[in-house]
Amino acid sequence: MVLYCIVWCLYDRAKHLRKPPDILEEKLTKATRPTANKEPTQEFKSTAVLPYIKGVSEVLRHCLKKQGVCTVFKSDTTLRSHLVRPKDAFEPTKKDGVAYKIPRECDKVYIGETGRAMKERIKEQDRDIWLAGTQTSAVSEHANKTGHLPIWKEVKFIDCDPHWYM
Repeated sequence: MVLYCIVWCLYDRAKHLRKPPDILEEKLTKATRPTANKEPTQEFKSTAVLPYIKGVSEVLRHCLKKQGVCTVFKSDTTLRSHLVRPKDAFEPTKKDGVAYKIPRECDKVYIGETGRAMKERIKEQDRDIWLAGTQTSAVSEHANKTGHLPIWKEVKFIDCDPHWYM
């Protein structure tokens, strides 16, 4: 769907930019005709290529122009970024260094984090509940004291640490 929208947008833009040849020739002759009151063009010392940020970029361009710096803005979103996905999406339950949420029958929620895969840690906590291993798991301790079991089908991935390295 995204690809279709991008292609349609490019086609529509090209269609509107195309001019009939007679209008194009007329504009060319006007452009080549010398004019008496030409404004002097400003010479720039250097050029800065910056990402565009609405509301900030216009002010920044004005300030840099006073200093003799030509400012060119670029978009961080490109056609390539929409079309190319160099890597497959990673399933969150298989990532290392994640935070997760386990809801319980008593309407309480356990928030945990692990340096290993979330899927493996959940299996360990489930095993600890059935083996009554309250030493290594707060989820197991709560379940064995109160009888309130976790709702394993509703376990949610919260976030992962992008700087996690093992």
